[in-house]
Amino acid sequence: MKQNYTRRTANLKARKKAHRAKKIRNFRTTSEINKRLFSRDAMRLAADSVKGFLEGTIVYIDLLSNHLPKTLNNKPYHLPEWRHISEQAKGCFYQLAGADIEAQSDLIAAPFTFNLSVTLWKAAAEDKSPDVTYLQHRIKTTLKRALKRAPDFWFAYELNHSPNNTGKPHLHGTILLKPTEYKKARDAFHQMNGNVSPDFKRHAIVFSSGKRQRQTKELGGIYTNLKWALYCTKERGFTRYFYLPRQNTVTASRLLAQAAKQYYQQTRQHQSNVISHR
Repeated sequence: MKQNYTRRTANLKARKKAHRAKKIRNFRTTSEINKRLFSRDAMRLAADSVKGFLEGTIVYIDLLSNHLPKTLNNKPYHLPEWRHISEQAKGCFYQLAGADIEAQSDLIAAPFTFNLSVTLWKAAAEDKSPDVTYLQHRIKTTLKRALKRAPDFWFAYELNHSPNNTGKPHLHGTILLKPTEYKKARDAFHQMNGNVSPDFKRHAIVFSSGKRQRQTKELGGIYTNLKWALYCTKERGFTRYFYLPRQNTVTASRLLAQAAKQYYQQTRQHQSNVISHR
């Protein structure tokens, strides 16, 4: 009897110790935090470095690898593993992977801004799943029904300063559309919002493909795509701190996320080769 009690006590202590270790592990180490911050800064520096490079053919990985910073804080800088980069950096690679798919297909990587109605915002906030997960599922199912296919997309959920403290919830991102699908996609976004005022509806969904094409011709493809991705995630810190604590604010459809991860791994390998040959 005493042996059984001792064994149960030891097992309980072991479980408690493992539980405490798991709770502690939920907090990122300084090294992990730095990796995330550095990956974000690396993409910002790369964007500024490639401004004006007008690629005749799209060789994003080679060009990007050569213009990523070789050092940060006076130390050699190697891109970390995918799981260690920030949401802002992942947004950049979602965008670059989308542009890569665009170059090899009849699809257009269409930047969009979608303002959420109060009804849709409350539905996302009240759902048991995280806000971004709920919105991603709604967009996927609504567009699939409207377009008869499931387009790839990514977006950042943003809430910013506003006089009435509502945060003006909206999404910035990119969706891969066929030229003939814009109207159906726009109608699908309006459907998600439900009944809204004519003025709100007029500005609820905006596609800016024309602006992106002009900027690409003037400033280059990598610069245009990176700057859009960084703009999309500019309020991430504010959004997480005040509205979505401990939630992700950036997401992508499954296939686009896979393509972005592969794109990142190739870029990471190229960047490592560039540094090793210096």
